[in-house]
Amino acid sequence: MYSSALTDKVRTLETRVDSLQRKERMLERANNGLLLLEARITELRCALDETKVSACRFQASTLGDLGKMQKEVHNATSATARTALQEKDSRIEHLTSSFDAAREATREEHELLRSNLEAADTVGRQKDQRIGALELEIRAKPVVIELALGEKTAIISAWNDENIEIEGAVIVLRQEREDERQRAARSLAVAKQNFDDLLEHQETAIKEKIAIISALNDENVEMKGAVTVLRQEREDERQRAARSLAVAKQNFDDLLDENQTLMREKTERSLELFKNQTTLNESNASLRLLNSRLLRREGVQRRLLGKLIVERRQSRKSLSAQQVLAKASISLRKRVRVVVHQMHQERKALLTQHCIVARELSQRKSELEAISEIIKAVTEKVYLGRAAAG
Repeated sequence: MYSSALTDKVRTLETRVDSLQRKERMLERANNGLLLLEARITELRCALDETKVSACRFQASTLGDLGKMQKEVHNATSATARTALQEKDSRIEHLTSSFDAAREATREEHELLRSNLEAADTVGRQKDQRIGALELEIRAKPVVIELALGEKTAIISAWNDENIEIEGAVIVLRQEREDERQRAARSLAVAKQNFDDLLEHQETAIKEKIAIISALNDENVEMKGAVTVLRQEREDERQRAARSLAVAKQNFDDLLDENQTLMREKTERSLELFKNQTTLNESNASLRLLNSRLLRREGVQRRLLGKLIVERRQSRKSLSAQQVLAKASISLRKRVRVVVHQMHQERKALLTQHCIVARELSQRKSELEAISEIIKAVTEKVYLGRAAAG
């Protein structure tokens, strides 16, 4: 009797051990399925990052083309340039339409990736339902796994929010591009008005010169009619006066030519200064955008590091979950370091470009001041020549 009871207890213990071994094997299969699911999620994240990078490259190329077109628009100063400006506007509209199409394509890719992530989440929920049957005996591992899945879904939602912020930034960039185009049109109108004023000023100067020459001719005729009696005595004096008048006329023409060349140089320098100012404004805007993105990335990095610290504290009892979280934290830290390094490099490049443009602007301002001083001196000489001729 005693031996039979003992054998029964041994059999019951063996059955319990077998059931526990089966449950452990089921748990290992579930963990393997979760690892495969996390690998699929990382692949989807890599694809999402690639689509982000491609969208950013396309945006950068589009902005570069728009900047080149705006520079060409600034150089247009004649009637034929208006037709070129219309062609550039049509090209800009074509680029905006292509940019919208590319953004729609990236949005469709994002939706496809989101649907894949939702399918992965449904598979994870099914795995959770399978694991729920084992929670009565083994509670520590499923709890840690559920916390890790919740954190992963939170990270995915944060990335979706970041995608929405990027789309908003693209909209802001399009609005800034439209403002830049309007400012370029206004500056072109101002430059045209200045050119017309310069032409009017030159026409008035030419008219004054013709009037002075006609007045001098009338004086010569009157002098010829009045001094017919004293022609022999005053012949030498008249010749000297005619020579001095020709010399004064030549000096006056030379001063007018020099004044016109200086005015043309001044307009060219002012156009170059305006171009440098626009490039400086663009670099400042890109620098502010880069600073805001860097601050957002640093905030995301801090939040992720805090979440990883919490995960480490909660997952000390489970070795497999701890290894997965350690790998995820290492990869995430590497990625964040790379992104922060790239952002710092871009910021340094923009700062150097900003310094170079500011230095060139100061040089051009000094040159324009020197040219304005030369123009003032030439105008004074012209007025003195007119007074002497009068």
